[in-house]
Amino acid sequence: MGCGLKNPRGAQVRFDYNDAWMWKRLIPQAHFRTADGTLVPGYHAIVGDELGWWLGAVQQGECGLSSRLSLTLCPAIPHGTPLIAVGNRRALTTNDPKGCIWRAPVTILTEEWQPVAAAEVQFAGSRAFTRMMLPRFLWDADRTALQRVFPRYRDEL
Repeated sequence: MGCGLKNPRGAQVRFDYNDAWMWKRLIPQAHFRTADGTLVPGYHAIVGDELGWWLGAVQQGECGLSSRLSLTLCPAIPHGTPLIAVGNRRALTTNDPKGCIWRAPVTILTEEWQPVAAAEVQFAGSRAFTRMMLPRFLWDADRTALQRVFPRYRDEL
């Protein structure tokens, strides 16, 4: 797995967000460099999945899982290219009457706004996932930030 801030092999991303967007400026770690000096394409899958997960979690206010990832890659780029991962919070969609399954489109761009990858992540959240996963976020967490994302669990954080 590539997620998690403490995962030494992961992307180690903590996204910023406001009412409309979620984003992060990225400099891929050295272990995402291929032998020919390009960025490992899997990096886009990791970051896209992570961004889609957080978009769904913020939308629903619950933890969950990414149950599907559709990824479109542009041509390879040199490793070390600064990137921006971005998701429009207003672009999330659902046809789930319970509001537990969300589709989150995300884009990874160069700083010159050239597309590098696009993804759609299906997020499925629930109280059961939240009760299981939320304690794992508390090891190094800004509790205020977690309360903002998971307001119904404010007293547990």
